[in-house]
Amino acid sequence: MSNSNNDGKREIKIYKKTYRLPMLAGGKLDQLQKQIRQHNEHLTKGRLVVKNKEESGFFGKKIVKKQIREPLSFEESYTELDRMIRNYDLMVNFLKYSETDYQRFFRDFAQEVCEVVTEKSNEILEDEREIKEFKRRLGNNLTPERIAGLQSAEQDIFEAARNYGYGAVLILKKLDLMSETLKIITSEQDKDKERLAKILEEMRIDRDIYALQIKARRKLAEAEKFANLALTLEQRLKPAMGDVQALLSQIAQADQKLVKSVSEIQNIANFIENGNFAVLKKIVHQRI
Repeated sequence: MSNSNNDGKREIKIYKKTYRLPMLAGGKLDQLQKQIRQHNEHLTKGRLVVKNKEESGFFGKKIVKKQIREPLSFEESYTELDRMIRNYDLMVNFLKYSETDYQRFFRDFAQEVCEVVTEKSNEILEDEREIKEFKRRLGNNLTPERIAGLQSAEQDIFEAARNYGYGAVLILKKLDLMSETLKIITSEQDKDKERLAKILEEMRIDRDIYALQIKARRKLAEAEKFANLALTLEQRLKPAMGDVQALLSQIAQADQKLVKSVSEIQNIANFIENGNFAVLKKIVHQRI
C-alpha cells in the first residue's frame, strides 16, 4: 500500500511499519533523466527537425514531410551542454537528498527486520517448549497418530524458524546492496556532472575566443568601410562637386603646393590598399 504526498514522498508499508520515501520511480527524477537523454541526443546526433521535401510519384509530384537530424552550431551545442549540466545538478542534488532518506530507511527497516526475527525466534522457542511439554504430559498416551501430529507441528516450527532466518539474511543483504548501489549511482552522477562541467569550461574558452574573433572581424569590417570611404571620397562627392580628381589635377599643374598634397594623398591611398597601418598611424598622429 502506498500514498503520495505533496512533498514528493510516498508512504509505503512493507511489513509492519509505514515509511515515507522520495519517489525515485517516476516524477521529477524520470523527467530529469529524460531531459538529459534528450540533451545528449541533440549533442551527439543533432536536433530532429521536420522538413518538406518534394518527391515524384506515380500520380505526379507531392510534398512529403521528413524528419532529419541537423547538427548544432557551436553556440547551440554550448547552450545544450549548459542545460544538460543544470539538469545533472538538479538530479545529483535530488539523488543526494533522496539518498539521505533511503539510507535512513535501510537502517530503520533493517532494525525492524532484526526486531521481527528476535520476536519470532522467541515465539518459536516457546512453541518448541510447548510441544516438548505436551509430549511429556501425554506419556503413555502418545499414539503413533499423535506422535505423527506432533512431529508435523515440530517440522512446521522448524521450517518457520528457517524461513525467518533465511528471509532476514536475504533482506539485510538486499538492503546492503541497495544502499551501496544508491551511493555508487549518486557518485557516478557526480562524476558525470564534473566531466561535463570540464567540457563546458573548454567550450567557454573556445566561445570567448570565438567572441574575440567576431569582435575583431567587426572592427576590421568597420575599418575597411572607413578606408573605402577615404578611397572613394571623390566619387561620393562627384554628384555635388563634379569630377574632383580632374579639378585637382588641373590646379596641381598651376600650384606646386597642391602637387605635394596630391602626392601625399596617393601615398596614403597606397598604404591603405597595402594595409601599412603603422605608417598611417604615424601620419595621423603628426596631423593631430
